[in-house]
Amino acid sequence: MIKGRKPIPTNLHVLHGNPGKREHPPSAVVVPPKPPALPKYLKGEGREIARAEWRRVVKRLKQTGILSQLDSAALGAYCVSYQRWVEAEAEVRTNGVITAQGPNGRLKQNPYLLVARKAMEQMLRILPEFGMTPSSRARIKQPPAADADDDPDCIFGALPK
Repeated sequence: MIKGRKPIPTNLHVLHGNPGKREHPPSAVVVPPKPPALPKYLKGEGREIARAEWRRVVKRLKQTGILSQLDSAALGAYCVSYQRWVEAEAEVRTNGVITAQGPNGRLKQNPYLLVARKAMEQMLRILPEFGMTPSSRARIKQPPAADADDDPDCIFGALPK
């Protein structure tokens, strides 16, 4: 297993600037790639939240120029995890954190809490790959977009009520 920092995409490398003043690799001449098309598994019924998140994220990532056809699976995995997280959180809000008492009188945790936690963990592993966390964005030197805002819903979107 190779240790050390994970390599970053060339487009992100260019956006980070060149603090070491080393030459960028020849591939650093960046032509914005064509973003991936919506995958078939997000087109089906019951994937409305994931589909909406795909469109929202693709629109924003297109502006950075880091999204390519090869990113379809990773972005699709993020969107599916996002939908699971939103749905599980809605179940927790509806039914509460404690759902029932066990046979010996012990309180039981809502099983959707585990689903929400796992989905959030998956999302948080994928987000930095696309520069979608505060720390990964902080390393990018890019002028703010005209429609960018500091709302925390900017990255995750507002949870449905």
